[in-house]
Amino acid sequence: MSVSVSLEEVLANALRLPLERIDDSIGYQLIPQWDSANHVALIGALEDAYGITIDDDDIPDLTSVSAIRTYVHRHTAR
Repeated sequence: MSVSVSLEEVLANALRLPLERIDDSIGYQLIPQWDSANHVALIGALEDAYGITIDDDDIPDLTSVSAIRTYVHRHTAR
């Protein structure tokens, strides 16, 4: 079941960053907190928060805040 949290909150919690650090300038391997292990944790957090299943083929493309925002919006829009 999905919960009502912002994408920024999900990212901040998964990457263990302050909420104010979440913006379009961060991305996979651009900051130390977004390494391969935390990328896996982030994918799980997105699935849990939004009640979606992210296809393994899509995971390599979800390496920026904007790409994740677009993906989540596309897969949660009703």
